[in-house]
Amino acid sequence: MSSIDPAPIAPGDDPLHALHQQNQKLQQQVSQQALWLQGQAERDRILYSTALRIRESLDLDTILATTVEQVRQLLQTDRALIYQFEADWSGQAVVEAISQPNWSLLGRSIRDKCFEAQWLRSYQERKSRAIEDIHSAALNECHVRFLEQFHVRANLVVPILVHQSLWGLLIVHQCSGTRQWQPSEVDFLEQLAVQVAIAITQALLLEQQQQSNRRLAAEVAERQRLALALQTANDTLQDVLNSAVAAISSFRLTPDFTWTADYFSMGHQDIFGYSVAEFEAHADLWASLVHPEDAERIITATSEALLGGRSCTVEYRFRHAQGDWR
Repeated sequence: MSSIDPAPIAPGDDPLHALHQQNQKLQQQVSQQALWLQGQAERDRILYSTALRIRESLDLDTILATTVEQVRQLLQTDRALIYQFEADWSGQAVVEAISQPNWSLLGRSIRDKCFEAQWLRSYQERKSRAIEDIHSAALNECHVRFLEQFHVRANLVVPILVHQSLWGLLIVHQCSGTRQWQPSEVDFLEQLAVQVAIAITQALLLEQQQQSNRRLAAEVAERQRLALALQTANDTLQDVLNSAVAAISSFRLTPDFTWTADYFSMGHQDIFGYSVAEFEAHADLWASLVHPEDAERIITATSEALLGGRSCTVEYRFRHAQGDWR
């Protein structure tokens, strides 16, 4: 921003003519300052509105698309775009705003090996680049040819770093002719690139959270499916056991070498004459029904089977609820 500095009137000059010239110069300076202030106000408005959209919205595509459109209109450039790098340093324009349809680069896969050699390190170091004319700048010939195929005559490029890594570039192109980029324009794009990086970081965090939620939902669904399958299998087994013409029971051997009953089938009532509830209520009921002469044989056979990791079959007598031995 320049200051208003009226020039002194030289001796011998026509005072009226000199005052007229000075007045014209002052008017020109005031107009330039007014334009600069107007542009600065608009730049500040865009920065504020971008920051506000980032806080209020999680729609990254809309934020980026609105940003490049506002940049192109404010700077009156032919093309504004955001370029995202891939792992091999190729990439594509993910959003753009253009003054003519035939200048579109949206979605095109782009890789400039000359760029990688000449500019990549600078961008990784957060350094911006302003080129007034690609033909007079100190560029590699291959890079000039690369830019020419996209009708670029002047460009302003600002790096976008996310988590200290080069994510992409905020770029404006002048295709219709050369352009002298102003320091205020470079500063504006650099501030805007910071806001864009915040929006991208926010979107990445949201995506990570959504992926975590999807994994958790899938795990919960799988657990529910397994629980339902287990319950169905248990119900089926229960039906089979209860319909069997046999007394089927399950016991656990505790660390103190005592037996704990876990299950009695409905067949117990038919065979022993006692209900399942009675067996469950009295842990020693079954043992008390075994014939005294058979008890030791049952203990020996089952102990040997457990130690040997095998099954066993033991016939024994028991006292029925009606009082007779069977």
